[in-house]
Amino acid sequence: MKYELILLSLLISTALTYTSNGQETLTYDKINTKQLKPAMLYWDFGSPEYLTIESIYPLKDSINSYWNVTHRSPIVDDTVGNGFDYYLINEKGLRPVISHMYHLGFTNYYINFKSDTAYLSIKSMRDTVDYKVKIPEILAPEGPGLPVFLGSLKFSKQLHISYYELNRWSGTPPRIGQLELTELKVVGTEKLEIDGKSYDTFKVLISSKSGRFTEVWVLKNAPHYWVKVNHKIDEKRTMRSRVVKMYIFGAK
Repeated sequence: MKYELILLSLLISTALTYTSNGQETLTYDKINTKQLKPAMLYWDFGSPEYLTIESIYPLKDSINSYWNVTHRSPIVDDTVGNGFDYYLINEKGLRPVISHMYHLGFTNYYINFKSDTAYLSIKSMRDTVDYKVKIPEILAPEGPGLPVFLGSLKFSKQLHISYYELNRWSGTPPRIGQLELTELKVVGTEKLEIDGKSYDTFKVLISSKSGRFTEVWVLKNAPHYWVKVNHKIDEKRTMRSRVVKMYIFGAK
């Protein structure tokens, strides 16, 4: 209990530091899930071997509506390490429900989000680590969930917000899955060519106190899905990718 109180105090202190810089805290009124559309985005990570298909699609049960995002190689052959990265998100408030990342010989990473707690299980070739992390009421999905989060925001040139996310790339257990206060700011506009067509985009900087940052280009017209990413995970890991083909179903 003492440790949790100290951690909460530090998080609140960090939050006050962030919000004093002029940005707003993410609230439900800044989210518009009605502008989301089913989509398929083909990502190029630099060579055909790293081509990834991103599928964004809705799902309903008897109680709730959800959005699913799946990243998967177009070559379905897990014997060579092709796995998947999956996120299930409740449409109400974009609340994360499940995150599951699997790659043969690399990781089997599962997160189950329940109320105010995220339960994490990380299985490797050597062992399994299980633990839990306290989460706030509003928690933005990250990783594969990021296009749904971005696609739901009310973008403008002035957009500048802070929010919490559960960073899956923060190190080795138990650092993986650390709650991070994150800042998102529109820093410009740019035209990008995708499959021979020109698209207007917002250039967005997403950063955190840990030093992790991501440059993201999102479609200027809703849904504001990402179409280009420069991502710094840490000092040794960076990722650059872009969408080379895109289908957004029902978009004008």
